[in-house]
Amino acid sequence: MSSQSGDGPPKPVLIVALVVAVGAVVAVLAVAAVQQRQPAQEPVAISTVPAPRAESPECGALMDALPDQLGDYQRAPVVEPAPAGTAAWQSDAGGEALILRCGLDRPAEFVVGAPLQMVDAVQWFRVGEAG
Repeated sequence: MSSQSGDGPPKPVLIVALVVAVGAVVAVLAVAAVQQRQPAQEPVAISTVPAPRAESPECGALMDALPDQLGDYQRAPVVEPAPAGTAAWQSDAGGEALILRCGLDRPAEFVVGAPLQMVDAVQWFRVGEAG
């Protein structure tokens, strides 16, 4: 009996082909997992409210200096046409967006001792929903 080593590709070639195939499958699964973790952000709709100073130089400077990230929230696109002096951030976990408005008159609820939220060393005043 003689060994039939001439049939089929050599053993090292088969091993390399198997390793390449497994590597390709792992790469495809890794890319799919990463894409599922980072869903495309939907634009945030921001309603228009009177903001008499939204286009002031102070609001312009603030808008230019806003960070891309606030804690776990990432800067989010805003539905156009976006009201002047506004910006939004969303969490990857979903939920309610954080919305900044510049140029508004002082809210009636903002009084001495009103609760403020601290995010990245910035104090924020949250206006409650009416109703």
